[in-house]
Amino acid sequence: MAKILPERPVGAASAAFLRVHRLVESLPDRFVAWSPIVRDGCELPDFWIVEETTLRGLVLLVSEATEEEAGGPGLFGSESTWKDPIETETVRVGKAREALGIASLRGGIVFPDVPGSLLPRRIDGWPRAGKESCRPAVFSEWVESHLGDPLEPSVLQSARARFSPESVVPARHAMRHGPEDDAIRFLTWRQEEILKADLDPGPEGDESARDLGLLLVQGVAGSGKSLVMLHRALLLARLPRPGRVLVLTCNKPLQVELRRRFDELSEGRGSVEFLTFHAFCLKRWPGEGRPSIMDPMRRRSLQEEALASLEKPGLVRHHVEEEFAWIFDHGFVDEDAYAVQPRRGRGFRMDAALRSRMWNASLAFRAACEKEGAADWSLLPLLFRDRLDKTEELPRYDAVLVDEAQFFAPVWFECVKQFLSNRAHLFLSADPSQGFLRRGTSWKSLGLSVHGKSRRLEKSHRSTRPVMDLAWKAWNARVPDDATETVIPVLDGMRDGPEPVWHRFPTFREEASWIEEQIASLVEGGGDPADVLVLHDDWSAARELRERLEERLGEGRAVDAREGAAGPALRVCTLNAATGLESPVVFLAGAQRIFEREGSPDLDSEGRLQARDEATRKFHMALTRAGWRLVVTSAGPLPTEIVKCFGRTG
Repeated sequence: MAKILPERPVGAASAAFLRVHRLVESLPDRFVAWSPIVRDGCELPDFWIVEETTLRGLVLLVSEATEEEAGGPGLFGSESTWKDPIETETVRVGKAREALGIASLRGGIVFPDVPGSLLPRRIDGWPRAGKESCRPAVFSEWVESHLGDPLEPSVLQSARARFSPESVVPARHAMRHGPEDDAIRFLTWRQEEILKADLDPGPEGDESARDLGLLLVQGVAGSGKSLVMLHRALLLARLPRPGRVLVLTCNKPLQVELRRRFDELSEGRGSVEFLTFHAFCLKRWPGEGRPSIMDPMRRRSLQEEALASLEKPGLVRHHVEEEFAWIFDHGFVDEDAYAVQPRRGRGFRMDAALRSRMWNASLAFRAACEKEGAADWSLLPLLFRDRLDKTEELPRYDAVLVDEAQFFAPVWFECVKQFLSNRAHLFLSADPSQGFLRRGTSWKSLGLSVHGKSRRLEKSHRSTRPVMDLAWKAWNARVPDDATETVIPVLDGMRDGPEPVWHRFPTFREEASWIEEQIASLVEGGGDPADVLVLHDDWSAARELRERLEERLGEGRAVDAREGAAGPALRVCTLNAATGLESPVVFLAGAQRIFEREGSPDLDSEGRLQARDEATRKFHMALTRAGWRLVVTSAGPLPTEIVKCFGRTG
């Protein structure tokens, strides 16, 4: 069978169109075909078919004419006495030629309901296929006999851009560098297939709340998950039917970047909300009494009180903070539900007695927050869910797209599902090596049935082979072989690029000065500051780096990635907020801090393994933000096995 995009027609389709769609799909698998997503008012042909082996192609129009119309009186008479399908299709052929603007493309017109004996052999120069040709074997022969000459790459690009404008990737959104920069860029076939999958369930769609029109995309870093999600949001916003579309992220920098790219792509056409999940909670909070966000020092004080109440040597405030967040994220109904929940990957052991004290401490923390009319960020979603459960009328969305969904907690999904209309799209983009997925939590346990609704992207299109090779070596050096969720990157066919390099400095000051000089040299030499992303594991060090760079480059030329920029500017971001970001040039500063916690004396053996696992995944994530040039710096040593992965060190 031929590959055809979209796999199913979007929106209402005539019987004639559906019949030809099935015929095109029945062509041999060496054929690929495109059909415009929005057909109403579109003057392009209904299909563009290409034979992959020879690059010969054919565009097709589908006629709605019936046999009765074709055989009736006045068929070739004046328009005032009879609707003339031949004349009508002659006009359509002319309009299709004009819309295509590609003279070298061959065309044909198919009449599924009219015998060929009632039709001329050609209509304005295009051959026709009558009713008797609309059987799979005969249709395949007819298509083969009318294919045009092999198409030049520029013609193929132009035709695909016309038939599938939603798959065009602007050069400024791509990480590629090289002589191909002037070429039109597209989503890969696999990416475009996912982009257009199940866009419209039609009247026969399942309206049950459990189905949700769900589509899950999982893939390696840089495989285009966010890119597909962004283009899908744009496409959904432009479909000829009313609908509210929402894009949710787990961090502010990613939300800002997706919003910026959407605005560039949409050019003001199509409305989509872009929010972090927590901002969504605050924006959609029902009624009065929305809590304020607790002051960090007050939150720390309450956590210290909780730690003291636990009376457990070896525990630190960090453990309490993480366990409270885990409790709130799961929304356990009572202590018994918490007591029986497996704690795989939590980083420290707890017996039944300690669990009971921890549960009571979390209740005390929550009560203190309620008394003060406040909440910390980990508690806010649970309070939001509880408020939603008491609310009858909520605004509904026809499509919700979640990027980096592996970081969305069970309670978060409970909230999201309450805002979905009956036949809504729920599109999830996730990296299985990050977030809750790596700890054994399943989509099914979140109430999401992904069987038969999951797609995978296994090749990175963001990074170069040297960058991905380094990331994979570092991963292999530290992650156990039995890490079943690992997606092995496909390195074959990846483009080459500069080797990543590591520079070690005696102090942070010397490290920061060197980074400042390197970036200033790049920008002053004509480089675009918007192509640079600076990452650091410590927020205060990241802020200091940003301030130094802004002082050197000028106001507004170095910005916090959470805020965005009015013009070209490099971005500075902490690692905890970097998930989903990308840039041609990445400086990963203070890399030694990523690995410091795994050597902490307050960790037991399980905690040390957990810290090592988290550090490795964070380091891997940071490396794979780079699309071309990667520079790693540290003000101290890195683990020996990490150093060995670098081909170059400074």
